[in-house]
Amino acid sequence: MDTSLKEYPMQPVAHPQSLNSLFISACLLLAALLAILTYQNAKEPLHFSGTALSSATYQPHTDAQQRSVALPYFAPLSEHAINRGHYTLTFTSEPLKEPALVLHSTQDSAKVWLNQQLLTEVGQTDLIDTQIPPRNRHVPTLIRIPPALLQTENTLELDVISNWETSLGPVSYGEYEQLRKEVEWALIWRVDFLWAGVAFALPMSLFFLAVWFFYKQSTVYLWLGLVMGIWPFNTFVMTFTNTAIDRQLVTLIQEPSNLLYATAMVCFTFVYRGTYLSWIKTLWLISAAVYLFFVLFITNPQWPLPEGLGLGVLYGWIGIASLFSTYVIIANAYERKTFRSVVMAMAGVIVEIIAIWDILPLLGVLPGFPITFVVQWGVITVLICYSSVMSFELAMALKKSNAFNETLQTEVNTQTKKLTEQYENIVELERQKVVSDERSRLISDMHDGTSGQLTSLIAGLKTGKLTQQQAIQLLEYCVRDLRLILDSMNVDATDDLARALAMFSGRVRPLLEAKEITLNWDTLSLPEDIQLSPHQLLNIFRILQEAITNIIKHANAGHVSLRVYLEDQSLHFKVRDNGQGMSGEEQAQLGYGKKSMVARALSLGGSLDIKSQSHEFTELSLNIPLARLSQTRLP
Repeated sequence: MDTSLKEYPMQPVAHPQSLNSLFISACLLLAALLAILTYQNAKEPLHFSGTALSSATYQPHTDAQQRSVALPYFAPLSEHAINRGHYTLTFTSEPLKEPALVLHSTQDSAKVWLNQQLLTEVGQTDLIDTQIPPRNRHVPTLIRIPPALLQTENTLELDVISNWETSLGPVSYGEYEQLRKEVEWALIWRVDFLWAGVAFALPMSLFFLAVWFFYKQSTVYLWLGLVMGIWPFNTFVMTFTNTAIDRQLVTLIQEPSNLLYATAMVCFTFVYRGTYLSWIKTLWLISAAVYLFFVLFITNPQWPLPEGLGLGVLYGWIGIASLFSTYVIIANAYERKTFRSVVMAMAGVIVEIIAIWDILPLLGVLPGFPITFVVQWGVITVLICYSSVMSFELAMALKKSNAFNETLQTEVNTQTKKLTEQYENIVELERQKVVSDERSRLISDMHDGTSGQLTSLIAGLKTGKLTQQQAIQLLEYCVRDLRLILDSMNVDATDDLARALAMFSGRVRPLLEAKEITLNWDTLSLPEDIQLSPHQLLNIFRILQEAITNIIKHANAGHVSLRVYLEDQSLHFKVRDNGQGMSGEEQAQLGYGKKSMVARALSLGGSLDIKSQSHEFTELSLNIPLARLSQTRLP
């Protein structure tokens, strides 16, 4: 895992009132006392109803000599990989409705005889060399006694087989129903509780790993997910009772799971507190080296090293790592001084004290042997407390994030509204500017065109050079030009070219009909909503008007067609008559009218072309690319 990047610790998302350091110390002391009391209570032999058989004769498998022992009896550990021993107990029958026996502890496995008859087998006693007996030292066994087997004086015999000592706890003889309830209660705390812990840890492991997968900024969820996912592998020898397990499987799973659990727990506490982050990679390297030494040691028994050194180094490092994580979580409690941090520190103290207390018999400091299931009580307490705190902090972080998102969304909406208003204001200003510019162009056009014509008309009338008919023609031209200007400024016309052309058709059709010229108007294929500015529309009108005027005056035609269509992203205007046409010389002699139309076409970014065949037709083509019309919307 790459921990070189800076990572910020998980900070409490709420701000509770800080706890007093003295109160925190008192809570930790209470957790220590609770751990010691829990261990001492679990260490006490189980007690059941009925008559307790407190003595027996014991004979080791390697020794023919029998000895009288008091129960519980802790047999000495022999040099054999699997130890065997034989116990003989006697008891007097009592009038019971359903007689039963409870073996408080058979260490691992046993065959049970009553009065020379095989009564039952606890665990598995027929093993192959690669198997170890199932671990049953933490669970009682309830055995129903067939009444036909009972005599006045009864002999109970047990052939015990164990991976550890062939020890035996007390044996109780009593009523089945009463003993059944008591045994079930003991199994709840010693086996079922571990299964409940596994059922809790695995889903929570998947949950925290999923959180980390989608929120990789903080690896605290990764480490806690690994802790909760690794721990169940450490419990399988205690949860799968009465089942022999492969020796190599135990070596490959249980010992590494202890090491991985302790290392991942240190990483979690470091990251949660936000300290020693640069140590994580080094921590994993040390753990890998320790485990490699352990594997090499147990696979090479010929090495001239002290017996048990490999296991001692492994669990020595596990102990150091566990003390480290406990120290870090306690320091975190004094730094944050929150209720959640104190709960986590108390859980860490409980499991650490129980673990230390449980390892002392293994080191020979205390008599007896480890009762490791109590350590699992502490681990489950840690997992519940740590995952509850992390889930709560995650929920609070999500709540805070949602509140922040809502605030941010409100601010975004406010700023969006302001930007929209500003944009609308800018659009309105631009529209006003466009309108103003168009008005200026049209006013200039009117001044240069219509106004000039009227000035010439007035001057001609004053000097008497114009006849009445000429004056009327000039006035009609000015009226038509004013109508074109007004039509080009019509909103409906600038928003829809087809509608604008329909208005133009209404203007020129009477002029053509007066000269007995029929008009074929085709704009059906023209898309809707092609927008032009008034200035652009006026230029098109004037080009078409000049073409129609020339036809009326000079073509001597009887039919005119005007077709407008869109092709290859260009507007095409075709005006064709069936008049007398023009020769090449006549086209070359076209004067101001043609120059004016060409100039207007160029101002639109288009081109104009005139084709004519003498005595057949004349066709004007105006092509304007839509891209050159700045206010044109592509269909």
